[in-house]
Amino acid sequence: MTRGDGPRERLRSGHKGTFTLPDDDYFRLEFRRNSSGAVDAMPFHEASDIYPIGRAVAPDQTST
Repeated sequence: MTRGDGPRERLRSGHKGTFTLPDDDYFRLEFRRNSSGAVDAMPFHEASDIYPIGRAVAPDQTST
């Protein structure tokens, strides 16, 4: 995962769709699923607030 212009960081698996960063005790990324099981929200939690984020499509997933 990359935050802003920072370096790429590896997510550490938590429980129930939650991930953390090894070097950041305050960061948590959560994948919320709807009743059909599809991810419908990805809020991330930091010490100061909770932020909703959109999904960025990886270059190999774009259609040409």
